[in-house]
Amino acid sequence: MSEIILCNRTYSASVFKNECGIGIELASSLTCANPDMIIANTPYLLKNGNSAVCKASLAKLSNPSITKNLTSLALSFGGDNLISLSSISSQLQEYNVGLMGASTSVYANRMGGFVGSGRDRERFLNRISLFNELLWFIKSS
Repeated sequence: MSEIILCNRTYSASVFKNECGIGIELASSLTCANPDMIIANTPYLLKNGNSAVCKASLAKLSNPSITKNLTSLALSFGGDNLISLSSISSQLQEYNVGLMGASTSVYANRMGGFVGSGRDRERFLNRISLFNELLWFIKSS
């Protein structure tokens, strides 16, 4: 599994090595294969993950608003918890799609009932009109 590094502040190579224990030469970003420093809210991929899937994941995370939110969440909850939250969120989205289908079906049935009641109303008004014509005919004869 590839590892992505997210930082909420900028680090020089030496500070990054001292505080994180990772040499900056192991990191690469979407725009820079060999960075001189780690820039805040920019995702970095460790060099052991150079597959196309890893690079595609890094590209998806490189949107600044996504990266900033993801960095805050990762620092608040930790990486493992963030993966669990992501899994839960994905499952909830799948459930929401199912619920939308069910609610659409209920709505369609209600609309069908409403349209049906409109047809019943028209039939009722037509019958009243025929009854009125019959009464008029009886009175006039």
